[in-house]
Amino acid sequence: MKLLTLSILTSLLFFSCNNSKEELKLPILITASYDTIHKINSKDMVSSELYVYGINIKDTLDFSVKRHFTDKDNTKNFTRKELKNDSLILIVDDKVNTKFHSSEILFAERLPNPPPPPSENSSENYLDSIFNVRTKQHLDFIKKREKTHYQTYPLFIYNSSNSDREVFYSLLYGELDIILEAENKEGKWMPIEYREIGRICGARINNFKLKPKHYLVSAVRKYSGDYKTKLRAKLLVCDKVIYSNEFNGEINYSQFDSSKVMAEFNKRYSKPEISYYKEKKKLLFLEF
Repeated sequence: MKLLTLSILTSLLFFSCNNSKEELKLPILITASYDTIHKINSKDMVSSELYVYGINIKDTLDFSVKRHFTDKDNTKNFTRKELKNDSLILIVDDKVNTKFHSSEILFAERLPNPPPPPSENSSENYLDSIFNVRTKQHLDFIKKREKTHYQTYPLFIYNSSNSDREVFYSLLYGELDIILEAENKEGKWMPIEYREIGRICGARINNFKLKPKHYLVSAVRKYSGDYKTKLRAKLLVCDKVIYSNEFNGEINYSQFDSSKVMAEFNKRYSKPEISYYKEKKKLLFLEF
């Protein structure tokens, strides 16, 4: 009887370990070429900007190869009731891809400078040529800018189910609703990032389609500072919050201070009695 019990326990442990290893068999990330790597040391709470590097990744993602998302990576013509966001696992990798770093290109940098306004003497050919020049200048800028990398942790969203799942993102900006939280001295989880105030309005009704047993690949900042603590990522998917694993890191303790963020928010939305004030405020720190 004891032998049978031991055999059953051993089998359960074996299957448990195998399932864990299967889920956590993270893709290998090959970083693109770079000139410099910067540490991120911020005294203030900053906005999160999570760029999606790859969708439906299984084994390897080479950052030196450009990926272009197609309609196959998106879901369209759905209602909120049709969304399926269960079985998603959020992973911040601080162990497998330990030497990972990425180019943190901000949204403002991705936009080319607009051409000058047309004058009475401007012809269509002239405006086209100006547009082409500006476009080439911007592409050259991005090519150089992509070689400036920042210390980051890889972030994976894994679909552990046997069917497609949706990952909510901003239609206008293509970003995920994710922020970092850290434990303060009282042991309470508090945000050290926020969703950009100017980005929590507008169209937010599109999803990436994530295949079964595949990953979506992004990255979160690896901060340095005066306070060692535990951190975790917080993901919002269709009004549902998912937390990542906890990992050790460091920040500046002043990053917990949200007073500047709230002052700017209240300046923009100065009437708390307006119905959407509370909804917008929830999106700042993903308080769902």
